Amino acid sequence: MSTRDLKGLYSALLVAFDENGNINEKGLRQIVRHNIDVCKMDGLCVGGSTGENFMLSTEEKKRIFEIAKDEAKDDITLIAQVGSINLKESVELAKFVTDLGYDAISAVTPFYYKFSFDEIKYYYETIIKDVDNRMIIYSIPFLTGVDMSLAQFGELFANPKIVGIKAACRRTAEHLIALVLTAQVNRSLDYVLCFLGCRHGDNHHGTGSKQEARSGLGTLHQ
Repeated sequence: MSTRDLKGLYSALLVAFDENGNINEKGLRQIVRHNIDVCKMDGLCVGGSTGENFMLSTEEKKRIFEIAKDEAKDDITLIAQVGSINLKESVELAKFVTDLGYDAISAVTPFYYKFSFDEIKYYYETIIKDVDNRMIIYSIPFLTGVDMSLAQFGELFANPKIVGIKAACRRTAEHLIALVLTAQVNRSLDYVLCFLGCRHGDNHHGTGSKQEARSGLGTLHQ
C-alpha cells in the first residue's frame, strides 16, 4: 500500500478525445503535463466526472489510467476513481489501478437505483477488500441522489482502508469537516481526509480554508 501523503490540491483530470470520440493519447498526455508543469498540482484524480468516466467502456477507462500513470510517473500523487453501478467493474478497476501503482482509489456512491445504506457499505467494502490500497469516498449527492448522514459516514470510516471523502456538496463538506475536527469519528482522525470538490468559481475551498480542510479537488482552469 502506498504511504504517500494524500494532502494537497488536486485537479480532476480532463480527457482529450478526437472527432470520432476516441481517446486522444497525445492530448491526454499534454493535459497531464500541464497540470504537473504549469498548474503545479499536488495530485490528479483520474477517471472522475470531469473525465466523462461514466460514458466510457471498461477498456477505455483502463487505457486512460495507463496513460495518466505512464506520463505522470511518480511526479505527482494519483487517485483513481473506479466507482460504477457495476460492482464487478469497480472491483476489476480497483485491482488494475493498484497494480499500476496508483496512490489511492476513489469510488462514487452507487447511483440510479435506490440503494440502502447497508448495500452502499457492502459496495465500498467489496471494492477495497482484496486490494492493498486506500479508499476515498466520492460524495456528490446533487448528481447521485445519495445523501448519507454523518453517522453513516462515521460507520464507513470505521474501516481502516477508508481514509477520506471527496465532498462535492458544500453542506456535506461543512458538516464533515466539523465532524472530523470535533473527533466524532471513532478512530485516528489524522487519517480521515476531507477533499473539497469544486468547479472554477465555486467557494468550497474558502469554506475549507476557514475550517482547516487538508485537501481540495476540483476542475481548475488557467
